[in-house]
Parts: sequence; C-alpha cells; structure tokens
Amino acid sequence: MISIRGLSKVFDKTAALSDVDLTVARGRIFGLAGTNGSGRTTLLEILATLRKPTAGSVEIDGIDAIRSPFEARSRIGYVSDHHDFHVTLTVREYLDFLRACRNVSSSSDNSALPADEWLNGLKMDAPIGSLSRGLKQQLAWAAALIHAPVVLFLDEPMNDLDPIAAAGCAEAMKEMRSRGGTVVMASNRTADLQDLCDEVGFLHRGRLLQVMRVGGLSLNLLEILKSLLARQEGSDGIVPEAMDEIRIGGTLT
Repeated sequence: MISIRGLSKVFDKTAALSDVDLTVARGRIFGLAGTNGSGRTTLLEILATLRKPTAGSVEIDGIDAIRSPFEARSRIGYVSDHHDFHVTLTVREYLDFLRACRNVSSSSDNSALPADEWLNGLKMDAPIGSLSRGLKQQLAWAAALIHAPVVLFLDEPMNDLDPIAAAGCAEAMKEMRSRGGTVVMASNRTADLQDLCDEVGFLHRGRLLQVMRVGGLSLNLLEILKSLLARQEGSDGIVPEAMDEIRIGGTLT
C-alpha cells in the first residue's frame, strides 16, 4: 500500500529526514514515535504530497506520489497537527468547497463515517474562526474523510478532542483498517500507539531507527523509545536489535 525508498529532506543544510526506507502493508495501522524534531511531521507532509522530498521515492496505492501528487491525493486523507482553515468561511461553506474540489455530492454518504458523527456540536453556519480547537479538530477529521480515502495520514490526531470524539477517532482508524485501508499516525501519546497500532516505527533526528510489531504484545513503548535513544546517542548511530520483535530498517508485511 505504501512504499518509501531512500526518502530524504534537507532544510537549509539541516537533514529533517535521512534515507528513510519503509513499507506499510494494506489493512494496517502504523504508528510513528519519536521526540519533537524527529522528522515525523515532515514525513507525513511528504506522504500527504504537501512537501517534495530532496531525494527518494514514495508510492501510495500503486501511484508514484512524487510524480503524480494530484492522482495520489484522491486516495489520501490528512489530518494535520495544526489548523490552517479559512477562518471567515462557515462550516457549511468549507465543506461545500471541499466536496466541489473532491467531486463529492453533498447528498451522498461518501465519507468513511457518517458526517453527523464528526460534525456533532458544530453549527453549520458558524464561522470557522469562532470554533474551539477541539471543534476545529473534529472539522479536520470530517474534511479528511469526506471523499472516502483509502489511506489516512494523521499527525497528533487526538489533540484537543473530548473523550467521545477521541473514541470516534479510534473507531475511524479501526474501521479504515477493517476495510483494507491503511493508517499512518504520529503521536506523542504512547498509549494510543500501543492500543491502536499494528506496528510502530521509531524516528530520531530524521532517521528511522527501528520498526516494531506491537499488535497483541504487552510492551512499554515509552521505555523502549528511551532505550533506543540512549543507545543511539552512545553508539554513533549504530543501534543493535533489542528483541526478536524489533527489526532494523522499515519493512514489515
């Protein structure tokens, strides 16, 4: 479903990503763990076709996402860690605009979840600028799912959500997986990664250190991350395998 090879991104001589190789199979929820500045957001923005890499390739659902970003976007839903809405638009105007861009009929149920479930609590004629951060996050979820994508890229997707909306977020990811879709989620909440993900990749200073299978296993991801970072700092970039479930590199099927 997602194939990343040799992906690098340099900003003003600073490497945000360095030679990342990763394969995520269809019907999986994949988590990205790491400290702030590890490269998770940059990776998601490249996967969502919002940034171009300095080097490397990205294939999403059989499409070269670097060469054909608009074709790839028809399959992608993206929730950012920050809101960049046109705040003077109303909720209704924004959704109508997205439907027109995505060629989605407003009368058809084309979203991955019923619209009312994500728009609950939102006044359709309210300006987006008047919404709380939590309600803006719900709107971002509705926007990401409006065209029934087969891939979701999520950057801190549960930030600012109330418990009911957060539960809906988790269910949306599970529903995507059950339909054979793929989710890639970056989160600082290791409990969410543990509970929802099939695999987790650990990033540090733009490098993918390891990929771990976590589905069905009782693991402490926070302690594992601390251990990986400590060994990374003490080994000049060489990280040994810690257990059978961990693999250096990023290919899991």
